[in-house]
Amino acid sequence: MSLSANAGDILLVDDDPATRKLLRFVLEQFGGHRVVEASSPLEAIEIVRGDTHVDVVLLDVMMPVLDGFELCKRLRSVSPVPVMMVTAKADAPSRVHGLQIGADDYLGKPFDAAELNARVEALIRRARRTPRTDADGRLRVGAFTLHLGEHRVEIRDARGGTRQAQLTPTEFKLLLVLARTPGAAVRREALQEALWGSSEADPESGYSTVNAYISELRERIERDPRHPRHLLTVRNVGYRLDA
Repeated sequence: MSLSANAGDILLVDDDPATRKLLRFVLEQFGGHRVVEASSPLEAIEIVRGDTHVDVVLLDVMMPVLDGFELCKRLRSVSPVPVMMVTAKADAPSRVHGLQIGADDYLGKPFDAAELNARVEALIRRARRTPRTDADGRLRVGAFTLHLGEHRVEIRDARGGTRQAQLTPTEFKLLLVLARTPGAAVRREALQEALWGSSEADPESGYSTVNAYISELRERIERDPRHPRHLLTVRNVGYRLDA
């Protein structure tokens, strides 16, 4: 099984159980991904709109009642989650149509297992670099789901379990600033200005206050605040969020 840093949570949508079984095997055994299955488009929409974390949706085009094209359009109206069509309907007009209505990638069947996983991982990397808010006011960034209207964050562990932390308004704003640019260092001056609207007045005092809030935030979101995995110090610069 792959131990790729870009392994993620995949929603697999296909009405054929045998196809779902094959795709699950390829994604889990060759890509190290975690897979959730939906046997119908309506079930898929409910999963995406619910609390289940999804990094990428893989869907077939030829499904009864609601085909994959229509499902893709509906998903686009409720979530920015990347969508990849994996289907036997792989003629050029179908591929063009799928990409035009919002699919992020389109792969014909039969497919190569390594190529499928490489494409999925590319979508995950791209999404983690450019986090976006969904229609329900949630910002998903790697292991974190920020509920913007509630000052609440869910943190997902490597085994797929989740825990929640209720943050103060200032703590939440601090996390949100870092989550907008995951993996990138944010200077203390920028954090100070984002929190209080100024980076100039008494900077040393401001830096100390930022540092104090970082410590409090680590207590809430890290399993081991003394050895943080997510909220990291960048020496002589500031902080970054590794999601």
